Amino acid sequence: MQPITGGPCTIQANDMLQHVWLLCEKGDMDMAHKLMIKIGLIDLYPNMMTYFAMIKGFNLLLDTIAYNVVIRLLCEKGDMDMAHKLMIKIGLIDLYPDMMTYFAMIKGFCNAGRLEEACELFQAMNLGKGFI
Repeated sequence: MQPITGGPCTIQANDMLQHVWLLCEKGDMDMAHKLMIKIGLIDLYPNMMTYFAMIKGFNLLLDTIAYNVVIRLLCEKGDMDMAHKLMIKIGLIDLYPDMMTYFAMIKGFCNAGRLEEACELFQAMNLGKGFI
């Protein structure tokens, strides 16, 4: 990731995107939106997690498909613990993991060398525990 320089300050692009996420978590959507605009002006592009934070921050309803996008991204980055927490959260908000959720999680666990957890999830899926 290329550093961004401007005057006496040098920051990483990921730092800016993380700042957007934190502003959204705080509920400061006006400032988060302004920062997103500035990010675009310096030719940076927000990642999926940044967009997800903005959607959440504006209290837009998310569906299983939106959660699947984030889960897949987390799995691809190897953050299986966060992906698993998000999968559990889907069930707590009256949504259900679907085939794509399970596919991303099982593949992610396998890629991370966590085969036992992948098998447990596969068995849970086959037993119909939350799968639609």
